[in-house]
Amino acid sequence: MRHISELDLSEFNEGGLIFDWDGTLADTMWIYDGSDQQVIKKYSGIDVELDEIAQMRDYYLAHTTDTNTYLGWAAEVAKKFQINKSPQELLKQRLEIIKTALREIDYKPDAANFIKAYRVNYLGKMAIATSSTGEAIEVYRDQNQKIRSSAHIDQFFDPIYCVKDILRPKPDPEIYLKVLKKWGVDAGNCLAFEDSLHGVVSAKSAGLKVVNMVDAVQHYDQQKIDELCDFKASSWTELLSSCIRR
Repeated sequence: MRHISELDLSEFNEGGLIFDWDGTLADTMWIYDGSDQQVIKKYSGIDVELDEIAQMRDYYLAHTTDTNTYLGWAAEVAKKFQINKSPQELLKQRLEIIKTALREIDYKPDAANFIKAYRVNYLGKMAIATSSTGEAIEVYRDQNQKIRSSAHIDQFFDPIYCVKDILRPKPDPEIYLKVLKKWGVDAGNCLAFEDSLHGVVSAKSAGLKVVNMVDAVQHYDQQKIDELCDFKASSWTELLSSCIRR
């Protein structure tokens, strides 16, 4: 792995940058873990630590063959905690909690500034490739005033692909390959930003170089992530100061 100061963003002027959303551009992972925590407590009476939930979920995402990972994860929760509710019922409860919280989240510190600075200083495109639902994207687009006012997603990213746009979710490379096809560029001309192991595997399998945006939620996978990534950044502030031309 090379030091982040060695990253030259001009190498990707003929292609562009592709960003994961949850845990990478936006600080959202606590919302997903918290919604699971509430649902588990409500229907099983069991208190589960957020870190344990995150580890369970990411292990599931890294190994599942389910095409609908949201419903599949709900089924996994029901089975593990012996909850006598259908996966559909649990998912509905979880998404209601998430949707309310998503109206209040924001970009991670300096992420919006990085996006704006890249637009001004470089020629490459920008896209989002996320495991978020289409409903979540609509919240960011229409209802989240923080996202809308700091860097509206439609003004900076094209395309914006989420789980409704693909058949096989991360760690399958389909979502990244779809961005490459849309742009008509080679993987070698693009750079991905990911925080999770399954996201990193997805981008690397598509042939992209990857910057790991370190997120505390993913600490248990950090060694494997380090082995796969080309660069690692502790924050968008570090990337902004190290990589954007002045």
